[in-house]
Amino acid sequence: MRPSEANASKSPHRIVRCLGTLARDSRGASVIAFALALPVMIGLSGLSIDAASWYNGKRQLQSATDYAALAGAVDRSASGGGAISAHVSAVLARNGVDVSALDQLTVNTPPATGAHAGDPDAVEVIATERVSIIFSGIFIQDAPIVRTRAVATITGAGLSCVLALNASVSNAVSFGGASIANLSGCGIASNSSHNRSIATTGAANINATSVYSAGGVFGNGFSTTTGIKTDQEPLADPYGDIEVPAFSGCAQNNLAISGTAKLNPGVYCGGIAFNSGSNVWLNPGVYIMDRGSFDATSNSTIRGNDVTIIFTSSTGTNYGTFAGHGGATLELSAPSDGSFAGVLMFGDRNVPASVGVSINGNQHSRFHGALYFPSQPINYSGNFTFPGGCIQLIANTVTFAGSSSITVPSRCTDDSLRTIGTLSAVLVE
Repeated sequence: MRPSEANASKSPHRIVRCLGTLARDSRGASVIAFALALPVMIGLSGLSIDAASWYNGKRQLQSATDYAALAGAVDRSASGGGAISAHVSAVLARNGVDVSALDQLTVNTPPATGAHAGDPDAVEVIATERVSIIFSGIFIQDAPIVRTRAVATITGAGLSCVLALNASVSNAVSFGGASIANLSGCGIASNSSHNRSIATTGAANINATSVYSAGGVFGNGFSTTTGIKTDQEPLADPYGDIEVPAFSGCAQNNLAISGTAKLNPGVYCGGIAFNSGSNVWLNPGVYIMDRGSFDATSNSTIRGNDVTIIFTSSTGTNYGTFAGHGGATLELSAPSDGSFAGVLMFGDRNVPASVGVSINGNQHSRFHGALYFPSQPINYSGNFTFPGGCIQLIANTVTFAGSSSITVPSRCTDDSLRTIGTLSAVLVE
């Protein structure tokens, strides 16, 4: 047999042996299997990394949503529900959320769903965003969406600009006749435990952020943004620590002004009478009315900034009071610092309750500060608008009578005025 024929006869056996050797050799198969499994392994590892990132992102968004809901609830009570959505967006941004990148941002006041749906004190914030997929795109075509939700509600009294300090009488805060109180920037509070602690009669109409009573609320005409709360704890007197300063002598006695004048701070024994047609400027400082009144008659004009007017008596008798008559124009503001920061008028705590305070100005009048008469009644029958919202009526009792109207459309942002009441928020969902 020729060699070529012998080699040919051995070829099938050689081929079989080679195939067997290849089948027994796992090195090539491992490489192929590893190459095929590598994308899956990378994808699973990437999915794990992305999942951790999504979880962390959801936690951060949830935390920011919680803070935004709390801020929204406080803002709703304090401002009457003005620009809550803008405030919520600002809080989210301060907590690291790109608000413009959110798929959805919804602010519901009151909440639309959940256990607190319809609760006027509560704010619901819902935020959704599409998360990034860095490694797991091999498995996921569309980026997943993270959704967060938080509901917060108000606790406490809310921020008020009217407070009656009397602990027991009926009608401690009362609205009679056709009086109108448009207090969309603040609330009404009374420390009286009487079941008619705050009351309305006639066609009175009250719009306030809140109504807070240590006793009951009687009558109709109340409209609030955060509800009516009764049988609550009395509020602390915000100016309970201020005292009448020591004084002596008299800068003027029984002063009566006609025409144009400019006055300096000091002790005015017998008070000041501003006659009809007078036009008076009060220089900054403390004006002490010793045994006399601050009497703004009709058609008088009185202006002054950084002013505090104190009513007291060096003899313990003949206490005077403030009397602002119809047609008088009063534009007065309290100091922003010092012992009487925020206090425009202050009645000595020894003034008898029989010495009332009468406020009967007109639409051109402006007060900026607290009218604080802890032992006296305030009888309000004027027509005032306070565009800056910085007015506080704090007295033994407060009565809105006749066809009076008071408008406080915005929350006071002057930190020199002390807070009436407490305001806090809690997460409830």
